[in-house]
Amino acid sequence: MPTAEEFRALWQLHLVDTAIVEIRKRAAGLDPGKAEAHRLEQLTQLLEKESAATKALRAEHIDLELQQQSHLDKAKRLHDDLYSGKVVNPREVETMEKEIASLKTRASGLDDRLVELLEQIPPAEQRVKKVEAAIEEAKQAVQTRRKVALEQKKILEEEYAKATAARPGAVKAVSPNLFAQYEAIRKRTGDTAMAMVSKDTTCTACGNRLAERIIESIKSERLTPCESCHRFLRVKEGVV
Repeated sequence: MPTAEEFRALWQLHLVDTAIVEIRKRAAGLDPGKAEAHRLEQLTQLLEKESAATKALRAEHIDLELQQQSHLDKAKRLHDDLYSGKVVNPREVETMEKEIASLKTRASGLDDRLVELLEQIPPAEQRVKKVEAAIEEAKQAVQTRRKVALEQKKILEEEYAKATAARPGAVKAVSPNLFAQYEAIRKRTGDTAMAMVSKDTTCTACGNRLAERIIESIKSERLTPCESCHRFLRVKEGVV
């Protein structure tokens, strides 16, 4: 059976290993800005959509203006030809007059849509600018979050280096046989091999309610495992 001194040495090793486990958990939980990056991606996609829609409106406006001008230019050429004195055939005159009227009708028929486009383009451009501004804010948020994460990572790396440097000395203070038992439990649980007894006499690692005989055994500083998770238990002075 381990002596009280060996048990305390084992507990000190446990504290070192617990610190290492906690550092690893904190490192795994570092947030490099996933939510911010997702927001940026969404905004980028929205910008592509809004830019494409705005571009389409502008392109349509230019196309309709060209169509309208083409109709008017053709109507003018026919009008000039008609009144140049070169066309004298009544039937040909009538045909040209109808075509001129048709061209003017088609040109004027584009006015409503052109007006609509002139009304739609400015708000569309404003939406693009709004999304662009939001993207800049999102980029800044991503950079800030990543900077914080890098700073936290550096701190954790320093803490981890300190903890791992302390472990060999803590291991050396524990007898080989006791250390082998400790490591076997730690390997099985995947994190720690010891736990405290809570105020309500439960194992702080697994929550198992501890029998009185277990409590008495622990208070006597005997190496006592939890009947549920099998971690070695320790009672904090004054708790039980």
